[in-house]
Amino acid sequence: KMKAMKRWTALVLAIAMALALASCGGADDSSKPAADETTASGEPQEITLSADSDYVIVCDEQGLESERKAAEQLAAYLEKITGRKYSIVDDDTAPADHEIIVGKTSREGSVYQLDRGELETDELRVFTSGNRVIALGEGTRGTLYAVYELLEQIGCRFYATGVETVPQQESITLPAGLSVAEKPAFEYRDIFQTCTYDNETAVKLRLNGGLLVGGIVGRKLADEWGGGITYAGDAFVHTFDWFVPLETYADSHPEYFSMINGERNTEKLHTQLCLTNEEVYKLVLDGVREWLSKSPDSKIISVSQNDSLVLDSYCTCPSCQAIIDEEGSAMGPLLRFVNRIAEDIKADYPDVYVDTLAYQYSVKPCKITKPADNVIIRYCTGICCAHGVSGQNKKCANKEAVANIRNWSREKSKLYIWDYTVNFANYLTPYPNIRAVAESIKFYATKEVSGVFMQGMYQDGESGEFGELRAYVMSKLMWDPSLDVEELISDFMAAYYGAAAEQMTDYLDSLSAALKKTDKDWYLVDPAQMYKDVLTEDDITRLDGLWTAAKNATEGTDAYDRVRRSEIQWRYYKYLAGVCEFAPDASGTSVENAYAKLLEDCHELDVTRLSESSLLADG
Repeated sequence: KMKAMKRWTALVLAIAMALALASCGGADDSSKPAADETTASGEPQEITLSADSDYVIVCDEQGLESERKAAEQLAAYLEKITGRKYSIVDDDTAPADHEIIVGKTSREGSVYQLDRGELETDELRVFTSGNRVIALGEGTRGTLYAVYELLEQIGCRFYATGVETVPQQESITLPAGLSVAEKPAFEYRDIFQTCTYDNETAVKLRLNGGLLVGGIVGRKLADEWGGGITYAGDAFVHTFDWFVPLETYADSHPEYFSMINGERNTEKLHTQLCLTNEEVYKLVLDGVREWLSKSPDSKIISVSQNDSLVLDSYCTCPSCQAIIDEEGSAMGPLLRFVNRIAEDIKADYPDVYVDTLAYQYSVKPCKITKPADNVIIRYCTGICCAHGVSGQNKKCANKEAVANIRNWSREKSKLYIWDYTVNFANYLTPYPNIRAVAESIKFYATKEVSGVFMQGMYQDGESGEFGELRAYVMSKLMWDPSLDVEELISDFMAAYYGAAAEQMTDYLDSLSAALKKTDKDWYLVDPAQMYKDVLTEDDITRLDGLWTAAKNATEGTDAYDRVRRSEIQWRYYKYLAGVCEFAPDASGTSVENAYAKLLEDCHELDVTRLSESSLLADG
C-alpha cells in the first residue's frame, strides 16, 4: 500500500515535471541538452561537485536492494574523496537541478529518456543530463557496476580486498557531455579463487558468478550486491554422483555404472553412469526436478560427468558404444542424455539451461547430435599453461583445444569455458602464466564464448604467489578483452606492492623469461621438480636481491606483508632447488631450520595450503 502511494506521488511529480518541460519546449533528453545545460556556445558544460554545490543522490528507496547499496557506496566514496557528506533522498521528492540519480527512479522518462529494452546483460550507463549525473544499469548488478564506473571516472581504482586507490580532493569535476555505455564481453564471469570471494571485491571486479562447493567454499553474492548467476541444487559440477550415488547403488545396481573392458566398474573416481540405462535416466531426471523445485531463482542446472582419475572412465556397454561409434566422440551418449533432460524440463522451466561438461573424454563435439537450445556446453581446457590457448609452440597440446573450441562455437549453442590458472599439485611454486591466461581470454572473446570460469586456488587461505594480480588481470579482461595487459600489470603492481613495484615486476618478468627460455610445457598438475634448474646461480643471486630490496622498500607500510606473502613462492623455489638458505651444510641443520622458518611465516601470513589436496604441515 505504501509502495502504491509512493508510485502515485512519483507519477504526479513526473507529470508535473513533464508539463513544465513541455512549456519550455519539450522533455529533457540526455542526448540533446536543454539551454541551461550548455555554455554560451551551445556546448555541454562541465559538472563540478564541490563543498559549495548542493548535489544530492537520488534513488528509489523501495526499489532494488542492490540499487540502494549502489547509492550508499557512491555516498561513502564521495565523502572519502571530498570530505563532504552527500545526502541520499528518495525519488518521490520533487526533481532538483543538482542530482546524482542512481538506478531506476521516477526521473526516468521525464528528467531523462532511456529505452531499457536496449540494455544487454549487466550493461552500465553513466551520463549527464543538464546539471544532473545519472548512473544506472541492466538487471540487479548493472547499477552497482555503473556507480563503480563513475568512481573510476573520478580516479578511484579497485584492485583487491582492502587495496584500492581513492583520490583526495576538495572538488570533483566531470567532463562536459560525459557519456559511458559499457557491456561485458562475457555474460558469465567468475574467478573461482579465494581472494575474490568477498562480495564487495567481486562486484568491484565485475564478477557475477555465485557458486558454492558443498554450500561452503566459493562465493554467494547477496541480494544487496546484485546476486549472482547460480546453479540449482547442491553442486554446480560433477553431478552424476549426486543424482545416482555410487555408495547407494554400486552393490545393488552395478549396471547403472560404466562398463569398461567388458565389466561394470564401481570404483570411485574411475567410473561414470551408463547413459543408455532407462532407470539411470529416471533417477537423474527426478533429481534435476527436485533441485530445480528447491532453487526457483537459479537458471542453470548441471548434469555433468563425475571427476575421474583416469581419462577413459566412460561406459562402453554395447548400447553406449554404438552411440560413440555413430557420433565419433565419447561425448555422444552424454550429449544425447543431456538434450533429453533439457527437453523434458523445458515446458516447466522454459528459462532454465542444462549445463554439462566437455571434459576429459567428452571434449570433442559430436558428428550428428547438436546441443539443444537450452543446453550449455562448459568446455574444460586442460591446456599447456605456459602458452595461451591459441599461442602454441610446436610441442604443447593446445592445438587440439583450439580446434575443439572452434568446433563447439560453430554449434551456435551457449558455450562456457572452464579454464585453469594455477598448479593444483603445487600451489606454492612460481607460476608466471598471467600473460598466457590473458591471451586465452582474448581468444575466447573471438569465438562467441558466452561465459568464462577461471579456477585458481579456491580453498580457504591466502595465495603465497601472485593470486591477487592474476585475479585482477583476469577480471578486467573478462569485462573488456581489449585492455592492455602490460598496463594492467603495471597499475596493479604500483598499488598492491607500493614502493616495491619495480622489484616485483622485475622478478615476474625475469622468471617468465627464464621459464620461456627452457621451452618447457607445463600443465595444471605439474610436479615441483619442473622448477629445479630453471635459473642459473647468477639468476638466483639477482632475484634473491630483488626480494630483499622489496622488503626493505616497503617495511613499515601496508605493502610489507603483501611482499612477504608473495615471497613464499620464491622461498619455496629455493627450497626445491636447494640453494641460498636451503643449501645443506655439514651439520645438516640449515635446511631443516630454514624450512621451519618458512612454515612459521606461511602460517603467520595465512598461507595454509600446499596443493589442492593437502595442507601445509603445522610446523
